[in-house]
Amino acid sequence: IMCSKNAFDSDHVVRELYVAGESKKPFLAVLLDDTDLPHNFRYFLSGFSRLPLAQIAPERMRNEIAKFVTV
Repeated sequence: IMCSKNAFDSDHVVRELYVAGESKKPFLAVLLDDTDLPHNFRYFLSGFSRLPLAQIAPERMRNEIAKFVTV
């Protein structure tokens, strides 16, 4: 799930999160900015990895993303 202030403000993103959770889909929370996770997002994403892109230097992003992606 791509996380940002705009995403957190969207009712559609919240619904998508609920639907994916009901389907027991794995999550990777990609944090696009430094906005704190709202309570309803923290609950669903508490057991899943988070990737804080806003805190990663651009030259390291590819390696950091690769740690979470399996082919």
